[in-house]
Amino acid sequence: MRKKVLVIHPSDKSTTFLNIIYEKHLSDKNWTIVNNCNISKQELKDLIEAHDKVIMMGHGTPYGLINPQKGGFLVDPTFVPYLKEKETISIWCHSNMFFERFGMKGFHTGMIISEVAEADFVLDKTPLNKKETLENMIMFSKALRDCISKTPNQMRKHVLDNYVGEDEVTQYNRANIIVLDKNGKRV
Repeated sequence: MRKKVLVIHPSDKSTTFLNIIYEKHLSDKNWTIVNNCNISKQELKDLIEAHDKVIMMGHGTPYGLINPQKGGFLVDPTFVPYLKEKETISIWCHSNMFFERFGMKGFHTGMIISEVAEADFVLDKTPLNKKETLENMIMFSKALRDCISKTPNQMRKHVLDNYVGEDEVTQYNRANIIVLDKNGKRV
């Protein structure tokens, strides 16, 4: 039986490059895509319960996935009981800290530079211009798309093998591809 996959990717112009990860699954009946920022927390929790794998992406903090339309968080600590036994993939800044704090497994990211302003803040310089940063994120998203059905360790290996570059942004982002074991410890 094929796994049921839920993608939570709140609509936000600044993260449309992440659509690459799931766009080929838009018509797949086993995949549910949630871009609606107005969905209620209970509706989202019910959807999580009905799926085997949950992929969450966008902007976030160690406290959850941000809701860019309404402010606050779309996914926050109240979701932990619903996510605890699921296969999880989270692609938002510092998502690893969210999952580590609650001892949860999966493929997660630390801080990821996806905008020039983030590079300036994190690296204290802008090694890539806006166009180059977008191209960098497209390369990152394509690497993830091509391994999204694999195990977290296989995903990390695939991303590190295919998301390559000598620039500081790529090197920084590669260092923030994180796999957590069933106790939320780094593998």
